[in-house]
Amino acid sequence: IENVNGSVKTDDFILSYVNVINNIIYSYKNNKIVFYRTHGSEFIILVKDLKHSEAVSFSDSIINGLNTEIYKSYKLPDNIFHIGGTQIDKYGTIDSIFNLVNKAYSDAVLEGINTYKIIDENHIHNEIEKSEEKVKHIIENNSFNISFAYDSYSFDEELLMRELKPILRDQNGNEIAIGSFMAISEKLELNATFDKQVIIKALDYLRKNQINYKIAVNLSMKTIVDKEFIKFLHDLVQEDKNVVKSILFSITSYSASANKLEFIKFVRQLHELKFEILLKRFKTKEYSLDDLSESKVDYIKIDKDLTQNINNDLVKKHRIKNIVVYAEVNDIKLIVENVESDLDYKFLSKLDLYAVNR
Repeated sequence: IENVNGSVKTDDFILSYVNVINNIIYSYKNNKIVFYRTHGSEFIILVKDLKHSEAVSFSDSIINGLNTEIYKSYKLPDNIFHIGGTQIDKYGTIDSIFNLVNKAYSDAVLEGINTYKIIDENHIHNEIEKSEEKVKHIIENNSFNISFAYDSYSFDEELLMRELKPILRDQNGNEIAIGSFMAISEKLELNATFDKQVIIKALDYLRKNQINYKIAVNLSMKTIVDKEFIKFLHDLVQEDKNVVKSILFSITSYSASANKLEFIKFVRQLHELKFEILLKRFKTKEYSLDDLSESKVDYIKIDKDLTQNINNDLVKKHRIKNIVVYAEVNDIKLIVENVESDLDYKFLSKLDLYAVNR
């Protein structure tokens, strides 16, 4: 476009393009719509509460508006404007949603000149049903393995903790994202069954291997309020009191902060059984230190956003030091995750931290 229009006029073209779309968005003012430029010539529109038929009409308006307004003022290829769209399904991850959008976009490019493709609602429904069947099959047949991720070491390079990671694959060997899997298991009310299976596999691993580190097992928020699950943990301790020495449980800071009362109760129940608990991906803006004092957690894994480039960031240094002081007073072990920079690692090594994940 720049070769045939010049750089100045190309800048005008981008502004005209955006203005046309913004005018169409304004005509849909009853809907919540946000319009982003990601990079280069790629844009994203997010719309809340738009039916499939309205999405088709909306996309049609944009393509027609661009065809009518833009071609009058600029020299452009015949086939330049394409839209790919999809519903954001209830189990979708960012990756799965982008995969659907990119597929729709590719179909639009192949389908015709300056056109759009919105994925049909039936397709979304069918994909949801398939996903539910995959999750149900895995849990009902206990057909998954475990591995580990996010190994945490002392600054003397001693392995202190490993986060357990279920290996989830469908019957064709395709990996299933843990986020989607847990969302579906909760909807099917199979989350507690799955979490019990994970714990039993962790115990089997412990019995077969002599380890000197702790294993962190992630739990669904819906599992921790399940009375049968608490009884399951109680029975485990009755069978083998040593289980509490090697296994601890992990909840994300976001989930805990969104369900504070349930989380506080669960921590209390765990401590009665002598289990420890870790709050991971911790951010003070999600879960303030004042609020955290009610829960009495044993470990905090600080979110990487608070430590990345900390060596050059006075605000982050101040925040971390506040957390360190809080942890010292409340006897909490601190872990920092995904530390990439050697300079950040060197700075963090001077603090009173329990472990680091690089």
